[in-house]
Amino acid sequence: MDSLDGYFELDESSAVKIAKNVASSIYSGKHTILQLMEKVHGQLTDKDSEKRLKSLQLIAKVLSYLKESCLTPNQCSVLIEFLCCKLEDHFSLHPPTLNALLILSSRTDLEEAIVEKLSRTIFKEVHTQSYMQSERFAVFEILTNLVDGYFNVLKKHGDDFVYGTITAVDGEQDPRNLLKVFDLMHSVIKGGFNVTKFAEEFFDVVGCYFPIDFEPPSNLTGNKTVVTNAQLVTGLRKVLTSSPVFAPYFFPLMIEKIESDVSAAKIDALETLRASLKVHSAVTLNPYLKSIWLCLHREAVEGVSKDNEELTLDLIKDIVFTISKSSRSRHDKTVENFLRDMMQICLPCITKNLSEKKVWSSGRLLISAAEASHFSCGKIVSSLMPVLLKLLDNSQVMIAEKRLAMELIVCCLKAISMHNFDEDVSSHPIAETKQTILELFCKSTSSKEFLHLRTVALAGIAALCNLGMIISPEDQVTVAYTLVSCLQYETDNMIFKDLFITMGFMSSKWPDIVLSHVMPVLKEIVSKIHDCKEIAAKRYLDALCSVSVNLEVSTVSCDLLLNNITEKIIDEKTASPVLLCLDGICTVVKQNSENSECVSCFFDALVLPLVTYCVKLSLLSNLPQQCCMTCNDMDPSTKECITWPIMEKVCEIIRTVSQKTASKDRSDRICEILSSGLVNSDLEKLGVSGAVGVSFDPFHNTILPLQTRLVTLLMSTLPVLAHDWEDPTLSILMKNMITLALESSDQHTYVSASKCVAGLLNKKPNEDLLSRIYEEGSKCVLSSDIDVEKRTAAICLIVWILKALVLRCHAYSMKYCEVLFQLFDDERLGKMAADSFDIIYRTTAEILNESCHSRIRLMHKQWFFQLVLPRLKEGFQIMTNHDMDIDDNCQNKKANYLTALSHLLRHLPQQVLHQHLSSLLPLLVKSLSSEEGPLLVSVLSTLHNLMQDAESSLLPHVSMLIERFAQLATFAGDMRVRVQALKCIGVITILPTDVVLPYKRRVIRELSACLDDKKRLVRKEAVTARTEWCLLGDV
Repeated sequence: MDSLDGYFELDESSAVKIAKNVASSIYSGKHTILQLMEKVHGQLTDKDSEKRLKSLQLIAKVLSYLKESCLTPNQCSVLIEFLCCKLEDHFSLHPPTLNALLILSSRTDLEEAIVEKLSRTIFKEVHTQSYMQSERFAVFEILTNLVDGYFNVLKKHGDDFVYGTITAVDGEQDPRNLLKVFDLMHSVIKGGFNVTKFAEEFFDVVGCYFPIDFEPPSNLTGNKTVVTNAQLVTGLRKVLTSSPVFAPYFFPLMIEKIESDVSAAKIDALETLRASLKVHSAVTLNPYLKSIWLCLHREAVEGVSKDNEELTLDLIKDIVFTISKSSRSRHDKTVENFLRDMMQICLPCITKNLSEKKVWSSGRLLISAAEASHFSCGKIVSSLMPVLLKLLDNSQVMIAEKRLAMELIVCCLKAISMHNFDEDVSSHPIAETKQTILELFCKSTSSKEFLHLRTVALAGIAALCNLGMIISPEDQVTVAYTLVSCLQYETDNMIFKDLFITMGFMSSKWPDIVLSHVMPVLKEIVSKIHDCKEIAAKRYLDALCSVSVNLEVSTVSCDLLLNNITEKIIDEKTASPVLLCLDGICTVVKQNSENSECVSCFFDALVLPLVTYCVKLSLLSNLPQQCCMTCNDMDPSTKECITWPIMEKVCEIIRTVSQKTASKDRSDRICEILSSGLVNSDLEKLGVSGAVGVSFDPFHNTILPLQTRLVTLLMSTLPVLAHDWEDPTLSILMKNMITLALESSDQHTYVSASKCVAGLLNKKPNEDLLSRIYEEGSKCVLSSDIDVEKRTAAICLIVWILKALVLRCHAYSMKYCEVLFQLFDDERLGKMAADSFDIIYRTTAEILNESCHSRIRLMHKQWFFQLVLPRLKEGFQIMTNHDMDIDDNCQNKKANYLTALSHLLRHLPQQVLHQHLSSLLPLLVKSLSSEEGPLLVSVLSTLHNLMQDAESSLLPHVSMLIERFAQLATFAGDMRVRVQALKCIGVITILPTDVVLPYKRRVIRELSACLDDKKRLVRKEAVTARTEWCLLGDV
């Protein structure tokens, strides 16, 4: 306390330092707060108000630095008693006094008498409106703390506290304080204070701010807090909608604002009125229901805003729900009277057919009310449906009016489906009109009807499927035959999408009807699919897939398609229908892949038969003559391969099923069958019997690759299963696949083998295998004596292994990456090595992704980028310093480093990119001199993003960038380069005007040539870019 000597002559910074020292002394227990007050007693009672002010500021600062545990309840009581007395002192002493009281009021252990004294003193001695903003805020926060912590104490003096609070907050205008005022008023109501006596005054003091139209200033500086309009609106709405006692004042205000011409006020009033329904009931709503309904009807029918109309419909629904919930008495006619008022206004609008807008809005209002409750749905639908059907019965009705009426009927049916009417079908809202509705929709699906009517009819049939027991089995059969007839005779492609959706929905509701009446028809058609045109065949297969949305139908569909596949011998004629059937199976499997029962069924019914089918396909001796030249090197044919697409689709099906299979037993069984069958060349294990005298060795690098391509089956199972497979055969399998990946000359074979090995090593790295692959692969890749095809296969293996290692941040990653860096100097394979970095970062669908249960570490991209960036920069710098006369190929080598870098940057998070921007920008700018189209597209795309996110870093390079962008805008080799360059020219105008304005004339002149480009997309971007530059600098 000795440090207080001379305190009252110190400047602000020194005073703060002393206050912190005093607080530390009290915290350590050397002194107490009461000793501090005794120490400054003379200044606290001095006649000079400046000294009293200084001493109070010291106490307030010390309190702000103390923890709550440093003060006892008794000390707090003494302090508050003293500070309350100081509120009776000179007004200049009030700011520090209020700050000290604010700190003390946040405690939860104050005595009741002290809390009562503090509140009474605040209301008696503090004239809030005369204070500055910060002092007013302190007063409101003190009151909020008292309400939140001691409402039981304050409730004993409820009326006095409520009145005092109203007086204190009256007339507040500062938005920062208003947020606190709204919190305080909401806390008063929710704390249980009885505000009935002062309801009008309470509402007026906050209702005067409605609606909030505040916009925060845009020129705030420093640490000033920005209060938004949304915060004020939310705070005020909480108060206005917090108690039903405000009803006499709240509802007239809302009605007035809804009827105003200000759109923002309308929206705010509608949203606030809807929020208030949580506290209001039929009792408080009843006197204002008719007025509310009239203004809501006017807003819905005559309004021009779609948003307001949607809010109105939601509000009507909530109002009907609220009064339905609270009107449970048989004698309470509130709901019935309200619905009657609605129908008296809306039904004539529909029957008189005044205008499309009024008919639609009136119908939607009634349907929104019908959605609210069981009672309102029955009442409204039973009255509205006959009116709509009568309108449709008129032979002179226009097509637009007919479509409108049918859409309203569909909406009615959807409203019915929200409530359960199955208990008493005879009292169902459409019990009397059901047959007419069914006939209407079934008849309207005819191809003779207009397109829009057929679309609405299909939506109506889907709605009927969701109505439960009111639709009898006979009606269900009628619906099924109607949809099948539509499928067979419909010619408009626009209808088929809606038709398939409707068939799928029907199948989910009535699977038995689909199995007994739809599937026989589809089965007959699909059995003849080989004789159909491809468009018709695809349509019927899409229909079959659309109804396969549950276990029962999906099982039948897959069996049907599988039989259709296995019964046919593959040749040029049957390959296309087989591929379509496989597409169908794949669609069915994917749309049911989240259903565990379906996945188990698919695994048992599809996986092994499809594996057997692929094996049999590879054994057919006549296939090479019908296939592509890669299947038989002796065949000069250039026909497209007909077997690989089939095998690829089979693998996609197997992969989808394997990924979702949760059963370890099933997973282990298929792994064991595949590994044993392929390693031991055991055809019987693979389901092929009777193949006597047939040579089968899928891991032998023969001249015919049909058998070696079976490795794709392994890629579709072993690396994608949720459970790791442990078996002695696995090590033999891995060695065989590595050999196949390094020695096969068939691209499909060595790529699939590489992916499979990579997927398995990602899940369980084996250092011996990694070392073997590195030694054999690097030896093959870096040896110029080996032919390019084998080196390419080795690169493929190394790249996929590297990707697998990078995903799990393995220590071997850089070791494999060095092989690719060494290849950058290779004239023939350097570009391939550079492009491989795209594979490393890009997400692939077949393997090494989350759905395949691969091991993927967080931030693996950032980790790998940090590893390779120094090596890329070093290699590029070496090539830059190389003597060009000695090595003419140096430009290509530099391009390889830039290509690799551009691939990495394309997939890198922007935050990481910005960290290395200063060192990367010179490389990116230099790479614009390349002639490689893909590299230029990648670099231009990166620069385009940087100009929007980090424009300040590009300012030193503006001149060079504009020059290169203008040159690339006429790049002849690739249209994509020209488009991307023009986008960059356009976006560069967002840089500071004083920097880019000197280039305006030059750029506009050079862009004129691009306006005549032969490609439309280039001309379009040129016009956009030129417009941006023409507007540059104009106010």
